[in-house]
Amino acid sequence: ILVVLLLSFLACEVSGRGPKRPSLDAVDRAAAVSIGLEVLSGTMDTISVMLRSVGMAATLCASNELEPFQGIALKHILVGQLAAQASTVFFSQYETPMHTPTIEILPLLKVISDNLEARLVGHGSEVLFASLLLCSMIISILSGLTMFIIGWARIGGALRFMPFAVEMGVQAALGVVLFDLGMEASSGRSPMEELAQGTLGRVVAWKAACLWLPAVIAGVGIAVFTKKVADSPYTILMFIVAAIAAFHGFRVLSGMDMKGARDEDWLYKPADFGDLLSLYRGLGSPMYWAAIFDSMPSILVAVFIISVINCACQLALTPSVLPTDIMGRSSFDYEMVVQGRSHILTGLFGGFSSDFGCDDTKVHQMLGGRYRLGVYVHLVTLLIGIVWTTASEVTLPFIPKFVNGTIIIVASLEFLTAGIIDSFEVLSRREYAIMLIMLLVIVFTGGRVEL
Repeated sequence: ILVVLLLSFLACEVSGRGPKRPSLDAVDRAAAVSIGLEVLSGTMDTISVMLRSVGMAATLCASNELEPFQGIALKHILVGQLAAQASTVFFSQYETPMHTPTIEILPLLKVISDNLEARLVGHGSEVLFASLLLCSMIISILSGLTMFIIGWARIGGALRFMPFAVEMGVQAALGVVLFDLGMEASSGRSPMEELAQGTLGRVVAWKAACLWLPAVIAGVGIAVFTKKVADSPYTILMFIVAAIAAFHGFRVLSGMDMKGARDEDWLYKPADFGDLLSLYRGLGSPMYWAAIFDSMPSILVAVFIISVINCACQLALTPSVLPTDIMGRSSFDYEMVVQGRSHILTGLFGGFSSDFGCDDTKVHQMLGGRYRLGVYVHLVTLLIGIVWTTASEVTLPFIPKFVNGTIIIVASLEFLTAGIIDSFEVLSRREYAIMLIMLLVIVFTGGRVEL
């Protein structure tokens, strides 16, 4: 963060907002501003991805058996981001195609994790984590094959026949499950699971409510601010910085040390990040394919979400959402092949799925990124970030749980708005009623019903 503030200061200096430097002529000044903004945008993208990945890793390994593997899970997510982004920027005809880790499949990986945990009782946590890691890689590879075939066979036009109700229903269901996941990431208790077991009182008890209330209030506040006041790419980042600083300020003032905050479930326990090869050594543990194939329904739903709901829909919107004078021109089928190739390589490299997004690319451009230099800066700083997380084991324990829960809740509210509110004027009353019934079934069955 200090590096970004320094780069922002330098960008202001060379743009003429700081002290004048008469040795620079107009052309040199414009070039310096452009380079400064490219470096700034690429670095900010890396910080955003790192913070999101930390929260995703903590959520993915929230159970007691998987908690020691949070550091390796973080490496799994960051390696996926690096592989996918590098492959896309190398092959794509777009100028600044930006990726972010696929947070939408977290609920499905949670279902897969619970299923594997039930099937692999007594086999050890290493076997459980290796099997979960393999399922994540299979999701990425199968998604890549699906997108590659769609683009290579030029059948992308058939996607327009997919009912709008299906897309809206999937988004609404993802929103509900992600909201539940955000509360679980903050407090360690899933409201839907507790409701299904008849123990909802444990979630609303004051001790648990103190943990998830800040995440819900902050998430709703950020969503309202973004919708009604200003849709700024800095909103989430500034909240994260302010929330971490405020929490530790109150912690110090109240006389609570780090151990006490961890005992009260405000902070994560220290995680072992291992060395650079720890991710691949983890795949050497025994795996039980029967348990993995038993999770195939959830795996296939995740493949559908990545390849159709995410990538295909985002690529179809790209020409109308992003200006072609900045983004460049390309065809839907060609870019689907590019995305397919990047997801296959991501899975083969042992990484977590990472998708192209118009919103992520728009944020990159709002920060000043116009050329591939900004994407290259993102790749270099991301690689530095992966090495740094390997050398340091103090990243995760300093981030309060409710901060990660807030990020997930903000994402869930976007899906809920699109799936429940925006679809009300588009869907027929029968379709809308069916979608609401499906959401109620998901809620009252603990989120264990596949879409």
